[in-house]
Amino acid sequence: MCQKEAFIRSVLRGDISFKQLCHTFGISRQTGYTLLNRYQAEGVCGLDQRSRAPINQPHKIAKEIEKQILKVRKKASTWGAKKIKSYLERRGVENLPALSTINEILKRNGCVSQEESLNRPYIRFNNKDYWVGKPFIGKNIEVRNCEMRGLLEIYFGKHKIYSYKLE
Repeated sequence: MCQKEAFIRSVLRGDISFKQLCHTFGISRQTGYTLLNRYQAEGVCGLDQRSRAPINQPHKIAKEIEKQILKVRKKASTWGAKKIKSYLERRGVENLPALSTINEILKRNGCVSQEESLNRPYIRFNNKDYWVGKPFIGKNIEVRNCEMRGLLEIYFGKHKIYSYKLE
C-alpha cells in the first residue's frame, strides 16, 4: 500500500485531525487537500503519479522553420547559426528564432560535432599586416620623440602604430 493510499484511508477514518495527518505524512495541507480531491473525483487512479510535462509549449519552434534550417545546413555544411539565420532572412523567412536556438536545433539533430562547439581560444588582437611576414619592405617607419608632450610615437606610413608615454 502506497503512502498516498494510507494517507487517504487515515483521512477517511477521521480519528486524527487533517492538519495532524499532513504533519505525520510530511506533506503540506494544500497537498493533502489536492490528494483528497483527486481521490474523491477519480478514485484510487487519481492518486497515481502524473506527468509533469507542460500541456502546451507556446514558444516551440515550428516544424517548417526547423526543416528549413536543417535544409540550409545540409546544403552548406560549414555554415553556423549566424550565417544560416542571415541567409534565411535574406530569403524572406519570417519568425526566425534566436541564434542560440538555431545552434540548439543544429546540435539536437547532430549537425554540430562536439569538437566544433568547443570554445575557441581568446585572441586579444588580430594580426596586423605590418607585423606579419616582410612588413617593412618599401615602407617608411618614423619614430618621433616628443619630449614636450612626454610621448614616444612610432608611425608606419601615415598610421600611428605605437604610442608610449614617457615618465
